[in-house]
Amino acid sequence: MLRLHAMLREEGWSVGETLVKEYVREWKRQRREVAVPLVYQPGDLAEVDFFEVLVDVAGVRKKAWMFVMRWMHSGRDFAWLYERQDPVSFLDGHVRAFAYFGAVPRRILYDNLKPAVAKVLVGSEPQLTSRFQALVTHYVFEPCFARPGTGSDKGVVAARGKGILLQELVPIPVSNSLSERSEQLLGRLERRAQTTRNAEGQTIAERFEAERGRMLPLPCTDFHAGGAGAFRGAASARSSDLAVDITYIRRTKLDRGWAALRPRAAVPTAAGGHPISEVRARFARRIPRRTSRRGADPPRSSRERLLRSRCPRRSPATGAPTIGARFRA
Repeated sequence: MLRLHAMLREEGWSVGETLVKEYVREWKRQRREVAVPLVYQPGDLAEVDFFEVLVDVAGVRKKAWMFVMRWMHSGRDFAWLYERQDPVSFLDGHVRAFAYFGAVPRRILYDNLKPAVAKVLVGSEPQLTSRFQALVTHYVFEPCFARPGTGSDKGVVAARGKGILLQELVPIPVSNSLSERSEQLLGRLERRAQTTRNAEGQTIAERFEAERGRMLPLPCTDFHAGGAGAFRGAASARSSDLAVDITYIRRTKLDRGWAALRPRAAVPTAAGGHPISEVRARFARRIPRRTSRRGADPPRSSRERLLRSRCPRRSPATGAPTIGARFRA
């Protein structure tokens, strides 16, 4: 301000310092980004994020990840600690949170996490991962995503996660396992919900019960976060709990003579899908090996023709079938 006032005086302008300050203040106000206070409808929106924390487990200090879900209308929180920030932990956090609250929000806001978003598309909705799409289909909520590189779209849960870290995890807690510490953390958040009041005198728990009627109910069947082994990057679990659409199944002859299943989308069995066990029984059959070239099917691609012409049936050294022999089936 003083430098600008001095420059104006040097140029011959007769202006006071107070007038220069008022003009600059108004100039900055007109160019400031406009922020509108948001009002959240009951049962409508929740926000989810991961936070890196430090814990002492069985005498060993290690890094962990805290999953946080916050209801925007009531301010009710859920938090759970995990060893990794992977797709299974991401899905398991949702399953635990929904079971803890006994209901599902209509919309959930995320940033573009890799466990949820397979590809960020400019100008359109992001492409979801198959396991996250199965979770969305199971609980029937609407996933929403913040703009890339914008922290203000999801700032409430980001600030709350840091608050939980400073209030509940400092100094660094000591426990025998992450599950034990997560139960303790959840108990402290529950006590806070029973005692913290807003300007109207309502506690967080009271506001949460008031909005419960606007939430989505839990489905009749459970969702297993581990998923099925047919999905890449997901831990194995009981395959009968998920289902696939037969129109999304591709078969290949490259897996040592087996017709391998590669599901590209999953839906609950109750929604009309076919259980994976049933699909495997129908499609995962052993492709018979042929010992004679005369009875083999004609090659269907240039790669098969190349392998048939250049690769012998068996290795001269070991006598084992070669890769090219697999295409003769």
